[in-house]
Amino acid sequence: MVESAGYTMEAFGNMSSVMESMIQKLDEISGKVDEMNGRRHAVLDKIRAIGDSSEHTVRSTEEINRFLGQQMEDSEALKSEVVKMMDSMKQLENAIETFRLN
Repeated sequence: MVESAGYTMEAFGNMSSVMESMIQKLDEISGKVDEMNGRRHAVLDKIRAIGDSSEHTVRSTEEINRFLGQQMEDSEALKSEVVKMMDSMKQLENAIETFRLN
C-alpha cells in the first residue's frame, strides 16, 4: 500500500510537472499570438496608408489631367487669336501698301 501511495504521489508529481510545462507553453503561444496580432495590425495600417496614398495619387492625376485639358483649350484659343492677329497684320500691311501707292 505504501508502495502504491508512492506511485500515486509520483504520478501526481509528474502530472503537476506536465501541467506546469503546458501552462508555460500556453503562455508562450499566447505571447506569439499577441505578437502576430500586433504585426497584423501594423500590416493593416500600412495597407490603409498605401490605399490612402493611392487615392491621393488618383485625385492628383485627375487634377493634373483637368489642368492639362484646360491648358490645351487655352492653347487652341491662343492659336486662334494668333491666326486672327496675323490676318489683321496682313490686312494692315495691305492697307499701308495701298496708302503708299496713293
